[in-house]
Amino acid sequence: MRLPIRWLTAPLVTLVALSSQLASPVVAQVAPAAPNSAVEQLKTQAEDAYKRGDFDKSIQLADSALRRSPKDHVAIYLRGSARVEQGVQQRDAQMLRDGIADAREAISLGGRENVIYYLPYLYGMTNLSIVENRKEHAEISTQQADVALSNAALKPDEKAKLTYQRGLARGFLGLTDTSVKDFEDALRLDPQFLAAYTAAADTLARADRRDAAKAAFDRAVRAFPENPLVYNNRGMFLQQTNQPEKAVADLTRSLELDPNYFYAYTNRGVTLMLLDNPQAAENDFTASLRLNPEQPMVYGLRGTARVAAGKFDEAIADHRKALQMVPNHPTAVTDLGFAQFFAGRYEDAVRSFEKALELNPNFTQLQPWRIAALEELGRKDAAGAEFAASFDKPAASRDWIDNLVAFQYDRINSDQLRAAVAPEEPRRTAQNAEAEYFIGRKLAQQGQTAEANAAFQRVVKTGAKHLSAYRGAKFALAGR
Repeated sequence: MRLPIRWLTAPLVTLVALSSQLASPVVAQVAPAAPNSAVEQLKTQAEDAYKRGDFDKSIQLADSALRRSPKDHVAIYLRGSARVEQGVQQRDAQMLRDGIADAREAISLGGRENVIYYLPYLYGMTNLSIVENRKEHAEISTQQADVALSNAALKPDEKAKLTYQRGLARGFLGLTDTSVKDFEDALRLDPQFLAAYTAAADTLARADRRDAAKAAFDRAVRAFPENPLVYNNRGMFLQQTNQPEKAVADLTRSLELDPNYFYAYTNRGVTLMLLDNPQAAENDFTASLRLNPEQPMVYGLRGTARVAAGKFDEAIADHRKALQMVPNHPTAVTDLGFAQFFAGRYEDAVRSFEKALELNPNFTQLQPWRIAALEELGRKDAAGAEFAASFDKPAASRDWIDNLVAFQYDRINSDQLRAAVAPEEPRRTAQNAEAEYFIGRKLAQQGQTAEANAAFQRVVKTGAKHLSAYRGAKFALAGR
């Protein structure tokens, strides 16, 4: 039986980026005990479901095989692989742990003959570190990779895949040089190992080694000129290094190679948002959702594009759809709140911001917006006692949010707020944009229209397009 492991890692999602890596299949050869038995048929079906990405079905079929043959290490390996994949997709620590436990049992039962069983274990441990933000799992992954790599009987392709997994763990641990060396070693063992090409480039990009990263992305494109993934990943690198036009070209090429590659539609949509083209971005997000409707994040992105285009009812509907899919997700609640705020539905916005803060008290960046919504409702002064701990702090003790709140409650003036902006990037640009936006709001409320518009223009000049302050300034200048 051929046992491919198709490591499709969870997309890296931020407000402005989404990226994915697709590793080459990992293939193990395991001689079936009885080729025509019911157990073998179930394992084959589980493998097929796995290759389709139907991990629930793969787990169910592997379970059925294991009820008939509880110690079948191939079935345990398949179930563990599917559980790890599902845990990565859902960022579910318990599912990852279940997959890791299966992989460990498969190793104990048949790992000597099938060293490939280490792969879901290593991959699961590294991703458990990511989900739980704990280094020790990745550290164990590197140690166990060393154990597996000590097997003198390893074939070159097996050694390449194990070395690659060690590189992923080392990358999480911030060991850039040794991580990249692992990927390069994997490529020497298997020059067609796509995942090692992309992982080396991504690791260098995360370390902000831009020239080396660009060279690595270019190398991947040269090695796989007909693969949509390499253009997608280079496109995201170009987007994140402020080259959006070049990014759009790469992402468009990715879609020419595979019109069903929904990740590239999403990524191009994000890039088009950065180019101030919300309608084109909306079209791309819609195309992505048409291909894969099970993407709550993309509903949120389309909602944000629709907000930028002033389509507030449709935007709010998108954000509500996202929340149906991921109930009580604080970021999704926050996005809904901003759509409601810019639509002028301030009561709803206050409720959404308060719910987001309840779900994640660290979302203190919402407090100035909550105050702004309360002000529109005529309730800012009545809520003052709630914010006194923030605006009554000594100046030296205030953080940036405290300073914004202090400005909104007239404890400091606009010059003092500007003076509080962080001197270093990237905080300086973002804080400048937020300062000028709230200064502009206050000037507009005081009837100083020209001065307010000048402040809003200064927000736009920062180019901080990912900020709600930027969007708010654009609305203010458009008279919305």
